[in-house]
Amino acid sequence: KNCSDDSEDNINSKLHCAAELNSMLQKDGFALVRGTGISGNLCDNALRATKSFLHEADESVRRSTLTKDRARRGYSPMATENFASLLGEEGPNDLVKKFRVGPESESSSSSLYQPNAWPSSEVWGDEEAAFFIPSIEEYFE
Repeated sequence: KNCSDDSEDNINSKLHCAAELNSMLQKDGFALVRGTGISGNLCDNALRATKSFLHEADESVRRSTLTKDRARRGYSPMATENFASLLGEEGPNDLVKKFRVGPESESSSSSLYQPNAWPSSEVWGDEEAAFFIPSIEEYFE
């Protein structure tokens, strides 16, 4: 479904697209989104960076980015979160590792705006951290 038309006449179409996307995510757990304008190179770098962090780095590197509230920033280890509980349902903990980022914020009265928790070069190494951080920041933007 094409949802790229920004005209006022297309509001209902966009609402329909959003509902279809939500349905796919609920049914299948993922969706393929095309035509975002994000370059293939940027996506490749972000995928390489996350693979390096989540699968190749030592667990101590990942744990160096743990935050008090994993749901908002940093690393969340496998089987420590439960999406079903957010829906008021019961289910097993999620079998997924995550690294979350958000808009950079020095300080805020809202708990939603927290500093990002990046792995340091002291823990991970200069080359790895120097690739990971800008790759993820650029993809997030």
